[in-house]
Amino acid sequence: MAEPAVRDFVADAFAHMKFIGHTPAATAWFEKAGIGEKRDEGFIALNNEIDCSAFVSACQQVRYWDRRTD
Repeated sequence: MAEPAVRDFVADAFAHMKFIGHTPAATAWFEKAGIGEKRDEGFIALNNEIDCSAFVSACQQVRYWDRRTD
């Protein structure tokens, strides 16, 4: 897997305040992207079907939160 591309994708989604649905295996990528400790309610764990439905519902909302990239 191309680590720089994944890191760039995650960092871009974070910087643009997008919701990020993820499995537990993605935690290492958050660390490599430099946002491991900055995760907030915009990060939604996808462990089962119910979580996936919650993620889709969340993506339909307009959200504003103080997400800093510095």
